[in-house]
Amino acid sequence: ARLATAARHGFHESRSSFELERPASDPLPAPIWPAGFEIAPFRLGIDDADLHALIYSVWTDVPGHTDRPFDEWRSLVLAHESFDPHLVIVARRAGGDRAIGGVAICRTFPSGVGWVSQLAVGRHARGVGLGRALLHEALGRLKMTGVPVLGLSVEAVNETALGLYRSAGLAITREW
Repeated sequence: ARLATAARHGFHESRSSFELERPASDPLPAPIWPAGFEIAPFRLGIDDADLHALIYSVWTDVPGHTDRPFDEWRSLVLAHESFDPHLVIVARRAGGDRAIGGVAICRTFPSGVGWVSQLAVGRHARGVGLGRALLHEALGRLKMTGVPVLGLSVEAVNETALGLYRSAGLAITREW
């Protein structure tokens, strides 16, 4: 009905995104890390540029995501008052070059919501379950902070990510 009203006034939907949430009290599956990947400590000031490069190398493939310059991203994400380095999950290749395969950056809000702000898996690490493992680890860490609600957002056209999030018990609560 809202879209029809907007259309009558000359506005038309060009893209849409969803917020998804789930109660933190519901059971969470343990992450199953794919062979060849392991969690590595996040090193603030050392890993920043590599995380930014990985995130925006894949996020910009999804309509609605634009490339955010490094300094702007760092100030909005890593220097934000809600930033907690323990809520950054970095998955690296085991042994060898130790390249970053994926990352999840989370935060908690005063409203009592734990949020997966950014989740990205590099093209070289896709299709092996790394995104699922990162999501489960991120939700588990957020749950341990004591928040009652876990959530994230996704561009509606990103059907693969939407399916992953729904499989983790997240449900659409709002469309933008």
